[in-house]
Amino acid sequence: KTGKELHVTKAQLAKRLSKVRMTPSQLVTLASYLGSVGQVDDAIRFANRAVRLDSSCFDCYAVGSSLLAQRGDWQTAVAAFRTAMLLASDRVNERDRARLRELEAEAAKHAAGN
Repeated sequence: KTGKELHVTKAQLAKRLSKVRMTPSQLVTLASYLGSVGQVDDAIRFANRAVRLDSSCFDCYAVGSSLLAQRGDWQTAVAAFRTAMLLASDRVNERDRARLRELEAEAAKHAAGN
């Protein structure tokens, strides 16, 4: 199959899966996969669906933040990652703090037009 046919197949899969009942963990896993194959908009929809099901889910916000950054929506990515860190403040580590600093730096750079 050509790349275009595979792309359609992935889009069809995402559409079908949007109607299936899944746990937040399953939705986040699917969102991560879709983001890794370039289906970022679909991935964000699944991450948002996970957040709607469990608004206390660290991974839901963290994965959503990465996907938003992948799409170039830096300010929203920063906000989502800050929310993730607030939800898991007792287990935030230096890697998480470094990730937030990276997101904030990218957001500032893009806000300045660079």
